[in-house]
Amino acid sequence: MTSSSYSGVINVYYIPKSNTTINQNSTIGGIVGWQASGTVSNCTVYDNMRIKYSASLEATNDKYLKPAIGYIIGRKTGGTTSNNTMPASSSVNCIDKGKLYSFKEGGFLGIGSTTYNQYEYVATTKREIGREG
Repeated sequence: MTSSSYSGVINVYYIPKSNTTINQNSTIGGIVGWQASGTVSNCTVYDNMRIKYSASLEATNDKYLKPAIGYIIGRKTGGTTSNNTMPASSSVNCIDKGKLYSFKEGGFLGIGSTTYNQYEYVATTKREIGREG
């Protein structure tokens, strides 16, 4: 993929109980959702680009929910990237994680519990790739 650009709005919706493993999550990027090979270069995402993750209240305690959302690429498992341009304004956060949050499960009085971070792979800061690997 070379010299592509994106501006506009992407709304991503969660289907309750649709994920049973971490690899079944959505992968969304301004240019590429999932890059397994090849090259993504000289692509541009403009300031008016928005990606909004819309999860219902039913998604709040889903430990498998962990979408990969990036400005250019949602998830990258192979290939290369170079010379891509993200929004110019540092004050613009184009990705809205919606109701994704971090929660703990199990343990006793906070000891031995497991933390699940649903937005770990969401580029809420200016990150080209949501999840690598």
